[in-house]
Amino acid sequence: MSSNQRNQRLPNTIPEDDDGYTLTRYIAGREGMYGPLRFTYRPVSYKKKMALKDYLRGKDNEETLDSMAQAASKQLTQWDAVDHKGQPLLTTWLAIRQLHPIQGELFFDIVLSSISTGDIDPDKKADADGKSWFSPPDEELLETEGKN
Repeated sequence: MSSNQRNQRLPNTIPEDDDGYTLTRYIAGREGMYGPLRFTYRPVSYKKKMALKDYLRGKDNEETLDSMAQAASKQLTQWDAVDHKGQPLLTTWLAIRQLHPIQGELFFDIVLSSISTGDIDPDKKADADGKSWFSPPDEELLETEGKN
């Protein structure tokens, strides 16, 4: 990563309109449980997140899961998920419901809650400094930002 890229600030807002703003994320597989998952999605606005939270109040577990899967499917633009036979899964709410429960929870944490950014994708090439495309900021940069 060049020093110019390191000094660039990430935006603190997301657009409300349909401008093509998407994020690509990765959830590492767990041996004997589920395979890795790469996906692209549109972030959920704070307003939509609060509306979903309000809507889910008082719903039973089954209805909550269905609603969360439906909401996530509207944000999902592509993924490489496969079923137990190795066949690609469509980006539908029913397919999202089929994810392993642990992976599904991680998926919802990223797409709906924005409380996780996923794992570092081992297939992404590192830049000249040897840093992954998704490395946390280094200590030196954090110290510099803190002084400014």
